[in-house]
Amino acid sequence: MGLNWTIVSLEAAHAAAVLDIATAQLGAGYLSSAQLERHYTHSDAFGQVVLADDQVLGFSLMDIQPRAVLARRFAAVSGWFDAYFAAYPRLAHRSMTAVAPSAQGQGIGSALVREGLRLLAGQVPVVVCDAWQASHTPIVRVLTRHGYRLIRTVSDFWAVQSLDEGFDCATCGAPPCRCQAGIYACFFAPLPVPAWWERPDLGYREGQLQLAGQPLLSLAQRQKTPFYAYSIPRFLHNYQRLREALWRKPSHTASTMPSRPIATAAS
Repeated sequence: MGLNWTIVSLEAAHAAAVLDIATAQLGAGYLSSAQLERHYTHSDAFGQVVLADDQVLGFSLMDIQPRAVLARRFAAVSGWFDAYFAAYPRLAHRSMTAVAPSAQGQGIGSALVREGLRLLAGQVPVVVCDAWQASHTPIVRVLTRHGYRLIRTVSDFWAVQSLDEGFDCATCGAPPCRCQAGIYACFFAPLPVPAWWERPDLGYREGQLQLAGQPLLSLAQRQKTPFYAYSIPRFLHNYQRLREALWRKPSHTASTMPSRPIATAAS
């Protein structure tokens, strides 16, 4: 028989039940009281729970952060993460979704993922998440059903985190966790297309026009205008291109070239 349930915002009154579900499904200590509290006390963090007769059956945790902050959470691939999402200064992270063992198979996880996207749409251009990559877990099917796509698979994704925080993995047991993670992303908008004049050292980065890594607006605010802004590496690059062009051997042989300048006379 199906359950009659509803999705509401996470509140302090739900905390104990959410922690019990997290322990059962994700491992002891994986979600701490302090981590959970942030999702009902901070404006940049969100939580949703599924209730049936005031009983918590499942939950999702999400937040919106600068890219650099999220890159640190994806410590196993932080450099790749920062480069892959370089066009987005702020992103959302769906950090956790879990359903109580007794409520499995009721579509609760799917509803939480769907409602989470509705909550975040319009606030950020993309939502990322790290999900347990195993054939028997339903989360992979749920994510792909709602528009997430797998962009990378990472072995031992939680190994360092499990050692640092001392949580027990629901599959591996005591740390280190050796589970494989899939990094998924749901894009609300396509990547911005660079302007025709942009190049690696000149263009918009995180919403600011930059030259050689320097924001031009803040530079202009410190200088008398008008002024010229030059890139020394660009000078050296162009000098090398010119030098190589001048020293390159001509494609024609000497016999095909004129032996002296062509003279012209004014009438």
